[in-house]
Amino acid sequence: MHLSARLQRGFTLIELATTAAVAGVTLTVAVPGGLHLLEDSVLSAEVNRFVAHFNFARSEAVKRGTEIVLCPSRAGADCERGSDWSDGFLIYADRDGDGARDEEDTILRHVHPDDGRARIRSRSASRWRVVFQPSGTTGGTNGSHAFCATHGSADARAVIVSNTGRVRVAERYSDGALPDCV
Repeated sequence: MHLSARLQRGFTLIELATTAAVAGVTLTVAVPGGLHLLEDSVLSAEVNRFVAHFNFARSEAVKRGTEIVLCPSRAGADCERGSDWSDGFLIYADRDGDGARDEEDTILRHVHPDDGRARIRSRSASRWRVVFQPSGTTGGTNGSHAFCATHGSADARAVIVSNTGRVRVAERYSDGALPDCV
C-alpha cells in the first residue's frame, strides 16, 4: 500500500539532526553570555546596596551634626582593623569624636551580608574605616573599596569615596588600577 504525498507528514532524520545541531550551537553561544549578564546584575545590585549604606552614613552625619563611622565588623559591637569588609560592617555615630567605638556611641546599622555573593576589600589596610564629618566630607584622601563576585566571572568594581564625601562606582580606581579582591 502506497500513501499519497498529501498524507505523509513529519521530518526526516537529516532535518532533525540539522535542527538539533543548530540549536546546540546557539545554546553554546547564548548561555555563557546570559550567565555573565546575570552575574553582572547580581554584583551591581550588591554594589548599589553598599553605596546606599555610605550615602546613609553621610546624610546621618549632616543631619545629626556628628561624626559617623563605617568600619568592618563581624559581630556588630566593635570595629575590626583590617581591609576585609565581606563579613559585615558597622555604622555608628561617634558622639565624642575619639574614633573608638564606646558605650555612648549609637549604632545605626550593622550590615551583615549573609549571602556571600561578593567580596569587599578596602584598598588600603591603613584606611580601614571611613569617617563622615558633620559637613558630609571625609577628609584626607580618597578611600577605595574593591567589590568582586565570589563566584563567576563578573567584573570587579571600585567603590570610591572622595574626601568631599561623594561616593561613586567605577571600573578602575582613580589611579587607573583595576580593583582586586585578593
